[in-house]
Parts: sequence; C-alpha cells; structure tokens
Amino acid sequence: MKLGSITFFILCLFVSFQQAYATDFILVGKVPGQYLGKSKEKSYLASISIAGKVIEKIETLSLAQLRKLESEGPAGAKLILLQSAQGQSFDTIYPGLIDLHNHAKQNMLPVWAGAKGQFSNRYEWRSYVPYKEAVSSNTNPWLQAEKALSCAAYRWNELQSLTLGTTYLQGHRDCDLDFTIQRVEDPEVYNSDLDSLSTPVDLFVANNMVYIWKAIKPEVDRGVSLEKALLDGLQKECSQDTDIASWSEKDILEKADVLEKNFASKDWLKNSCAISEAQMPKGRYPCSVNNEDWYDEGIRASMVRYFQCGHPTIARYKLKLQQPKFSSFIFHLAEGRWDDPYNKIEFEIVKTLGFDQAHVGMVHATSLSAQDYAHVIDRQMGIIWSPFSNLLLYGQTMDLTRLIEGKKLAKTKNELIFAIGSDWTPTGSKSVLEELKIARKYLKKTGQFQSFGDDFLYDSVTSGPARLIQAEEKIGTLKEGAMASLLITKSLSKNPLENLVALVGAEEVNLVFVDGQPIYGNQSYIAPVVTTDFETLPTYVGELSDWVSPQGVAKFADLPAPPSGFSRFGGDEEKWQYNMELGHWIQSHRQIFGKINNCKKISSEDPKVLVHQESGDEIVETFKSTGLNIDRAYDIQMLLATAVLTQNKNVQSPGEAWTNLDSRLKYFPSLFTCNDAQTTARLQNFISEGPEETDEFTENLKFANEFDQTAQQICQAYGVCKAQ
Repeated sequence: MKLGSITFFILCLFVSFQQAYATDFILVGKVPGQYLGKSKEKSYLASISIAGKVIEKIETLSLAQLRKLESEGPAGAKLILLQSAQGQSFDTIYPGLIDLHNHAKQNMLPVWAGAKGQFSNRYEWRSYVPYKEAVSSNTNPWLQAEKALSCAAYRWNELQSLTLGTTYLQGHRDCDLDFTIQRVEDPEVYNSDLDSLSTPVDLFVANNMVYIWKAIKPEVDRGVSLEKALLDGLQKECSQDTDIASWSEKDILEKADVLEKNFASKDWLKNSCAISEAQMPKGRYPCSVNNEDWYDEGIRASMVRYFQCGHPTIARYKLKLQQPKFSSFIFHLAEGRWDDPYNKIEFEIVKTLGFDQAHVGMVHATSLSAQDYAHVIDRQMGIIWSPFSNLLLYGQTMDLTRLIEGKKLAKTKNELIFAIGSDWTPTGSKSVLEELKIARKYLKKTGQFQSFGDDFLYDSVTSGPARLIQAEEKIGTLKEGAMASLLITKSLSKNPLENLVALVGAEEVNLVFVDGQPIYGNQSYIAPVVTTDFETLPTYVGELSDWVSPQGVAKFADLPAPPSGFSRFGGDEEKWQYNMELGHWIQSHRQIFGKINNCKKISSEDPKVLVHQESGDEIVETFKSTGLNIDRAYDIQMLLATAVLTQNKNVQSPGEAWTNLDSRLKYFPSLFTCNDAQTTARLQNFISEGPEETDEFTENLKFANEFDQTAQQICQAYGVCKAQ
C-alpha cells in the first residue's frame, strides 16, 4: 500500500503521539555497546521501551534497577525479560536485519547441485540447459498460475527470512501486505516520505548495449551529454522522421515510449531510417534476455535493438534519478569472474549512461577494479555482495582487497556503502544471517578477515544497507525514534558482533519484533504478551517420497494438473479454477501430510511459534473457501510442496524442451535448514576457514571450464576479447 503525503503526515502524528503517551513493551536484554556509546565488542544489560511502531527509549540497567523493574512492573506496558531460564545469560537485542538482494519467487527450491563454479558470467548459466531443467522447469508451469500459488511462494520467502531475523526484505512483489516482514521497496513502512525504491534485476543486458559501447560512449568520453549523443545519432540515422528532427535532448528520455513503438515497426525503420531487412535485429524475439542471435549484428541493428529493447528502461530510471525525493536504485552488474572481458566493461557502461550517482546500488560488482571502487566511494554509490551465489556459479567472488586499494585511491573521505544480500536458494542462501557465515569463512580462507573483521560484516546487514536506501535513522540501528523491528538471539559469545556474524543460526533466533509487535520466536516469550493464536514451527511436511517415486503419478491420479499451454499472460479465470482445484485437493488429503521436526537444537518444551496473521488480502480470503489459509505457515507449505513436487514441467511434460525427469525435485526443502540434511551438509562443507583445507570451494577451482562459448561471443560483439 502506498501512502499519500496527507496520510504520511497523519501517520507521523500518530507515531509521535504514541511515543509521547504510550509504552507498549519493555524488553530487557543485552544491547551491543555501539548503541549505548560504549565498546562495539561488548554488550550491556539494558532496556528498550517500544511505543507503537518505534523505539521510545534505550537505557542501561544495573542489577538493582532490574530487580526493581521486575518487582514493580512497568506501568501500562508488557515486560519481556529476554532470559530463557533464570540464571542463564540474557539474550542479545539487535536491529532487524536488512536484505537488499533477494529473488523471492523461486526460494522454495534447494541449492542447485549442478552449480560447480564453472561459469564466466550470468549469461552462461541463464542459457545452460541443466540449469533450466533444475530451476525453471521445476517452478513452471504451476508458478505461472499466479494467484494463491504465487502468493504462497512470496510468503514462504518471507517466512524463511523472518525465522532468520530479517525484517526488511527486497524482492517480494505480490500478496505482501500485513503478513510478517516489510518490503524495503516501500519507504513508508519505515516512516520515510521518499519515493519507492527501484530494484530491477537488470538495468540492461548485454544484447542491448553494443550501440552504447561502440557509438555513444566515444561521444560521452569527449564531454557530450548522453542525451545529446543519443539525439544526434537518432536524428542522423532516422532523418526522414520530421517529428524527431524537432526533438530536444529532454525528449530523448521523456518520449522513450514513442521510440520503443517506432523501432519495433519494420515499416517505420524502412521509411524513416532507411534500414533494410538485412540491417534489422535478428531473432524472433529481439528483446528476450536470453536471445542469442545478436552476436554478429552490425551497428545499425544494434541501434535498433537499443532503442526498442534497452532505452525504455534506461529512460525510465534516468527520470527517476532526477526526482527530488529519489531514494535508491538497485540493479545487478558485473556478475561473474574477475577476468571476464564483458564483466569488466559493464561499469563503464553504467558511467556512460550516467547512473554513477549517490544511493545507486550495484549487486555483485565482482569485476570492478580498484579505480572503479574509488569512483564508487567518491560518488557514494553502494555495493551489495552475495558471496555464496558467486562462488557456486563462478568459483570467484569479490576481491575485497580491491576495496582497500579503492579507498586509498578515492578523492574524497567518503565511507564505502556496503551490504550483503542472500540472492536466492537455487544458488545462494535463505537469508543474510546464513550468508554472513559464508562471507566470514571466505574472508578467513583467503586471508582477508583481519582487514575487515566482524564489525564490517555486521554493518553489511544493518547500517550499510540502511545507508544505501537513505534510511539509516530509521532501520538497521537501535536508537530513539527508529523502527522497533528487532532481532533477539541467544548469546553464544560475549562479543555481540561475533555472536551474530559467526555463531547464531535459526535455532538461536529467539524473538523477532516487526513494527513494534512480536511476530515470531520462543513460545515462552510470545505466549504471555499476545492475545492472538500462534502456530508451532518448524513443522515439516516430510519428503513425501511417494509423490516422486515411479508409482507416484498413478497413486495420486486424482491430483489436478496445470492446463496445457499455461502462460503468465492472461487466462485469469482458468488460473483461478486451477488454483481452487489444487486447494480443494490438498484440503481433502490433509492426512497424507506429516509433521516432522528434525531440528534437535530447538526445544520441544519451548518451541518457536509464529503469531497468527490476518492480512485480509483478497487472494487469501477468496482461497479460504478451499479450506486452506495462506496466512498460515503450514497451509502455505502444503500448497507449495504439492505444487513443486507434482506440478512442475519435468513431471507434467517430460520430453519437452528443457525438461528432464531426473531433474525433478525429490523432496520439498524445509523452512528450517536444520530440517534439510542436504542443504545443511552443503552449507557446512562448502568452504572452510583454513587456507589449506580441502572443501567444495577449492575443488570447484580445479573444475575444468567447458562452458565459455557464450562469454566468448559476447566479448566478440563488444570487441573486448582478450585476444584483441
């Protein structure tokens, strides 16, 4: 929901009123010293008072003050002593974690076994058939049915993030209101009046930018503005269009829709630009991200492809950058190996396009040089690092020593804005809390940890991402007036930084507050202070091995199947009918879904619980007629398990392109990694801290690269291959 300025003003008054007159909760636990003006490496007993959605007050407590608070009780507020048993150490209170890199819709899939560090850049694995079989064909066609299935997928991702302490998440775009955690794309959820964040996957793709690299960059390098260079080239090549002949530089951005329509018309291209059929872009779908017919096109075809396929996006986001309430803009860039020739020029394209601006965040950015990082620092741009995904796909990730050198080369004293993101479960982790463990091990193994340390990693999931999106006063911190979205964990170390970065996992997440309310955590903390019901987690549906056995299809012959030719485009009535049929089937077969908990560290006497949410979402309310409530974690799990195991393309359409029955999922991954032996083993064994220890990471470095054809074709199109 987007709030208008009047609504936002009223909200601020309401929050201010609550801060002044009503304390709802007082939490007592350990607070990291950095939020108390003390040592960052120690925590101190303190109380945090919460009024409405925000922190009202933080103050240290002596033992005498604690005893008085316990005996007298806080007036009108609910007291939560964050101590699981008398005499045990108090839990540590952190700001809720922030994840700025997440692909929500596929996050019910396990880590892809075929990722062995063999790719050079993101275009290789996107077109790699085994990847399509393992990822795309296991989420389609059922996920294209949208509605309840799409809603369940997004909510499952929320739950994975919530149970690992994330309270602000990038990426979930559907059925997201009033469930559990918040979208970072919506600044109003942290009391900001800035514009919504823009977070496209790609600002541009390789097949759309050859014209910019070869024809426009030389002009910009001479001091010509991007808009003038584009306009001059357009008016020169398409001189027969009298309307364009009168355009100004401003029009080149504001009339991008006109250009998109014109450049998609063969008649217009022939009549206005004298472009023949042979000079037009190749391929049936020229704007497809995975289009592979463009490598040997001439400059005129590259111009057509840019204005038809690339310019609409570039113009839209350039205009956003110019808005007075611009907040932040995040996109993928330079993803892959350090020495990939194309990866190394993507940042140059960003600068040519003029996106090297403050609060523009680049996901991955693994191929940047020290000089590039210096430019990033000077311009107050940001980097979002996802090391597990990089190492799984490319065998390399960011060389952080270049950051150190970049800071030395920077012309300003600006601090680098740096964040960590989880990416997605097919080639990444479930949350930034898990990602921190991989990042720390990588720094240890490569000898870089001493240069950065736990405080750098801690900041990368708290204050760093908050700075990037211009929300550092509201989230990613503990201070008066900040949002009361909090993570409370068991104290496994006296050092609160090491505790979170190195030691705490899902089992030690004891309480999560979102917007001033307890949403998830230990039953002993939640039950005394909430009036609504809750459900116990983790309860896992089990492997459902019968469904994926050779006899599975026959055994469940009455299971609905997705209609043939399903597409995300249109067919709403058919989609709803399929969603409803699947929901009714699951409700009538509830007895086949087990409830398993293999997380031995989670006490059965004090289990984790999720407070029941009543979102009121239209999809949720309509779907309740099937007997399933996708405001509930277990019902979400039943729906997704059924869909991903039985409704995928590998099972439903064997023999079609990009299908392989052997690539079908054999089990449904649990919400908790500790319930998933396969994922647990891979996370634990992927990378070790010892430089000489053998692990999957070091084995992948030896893996022969047989997949470099796409990378070679791309660098040839740009004229930047190593041999040239």
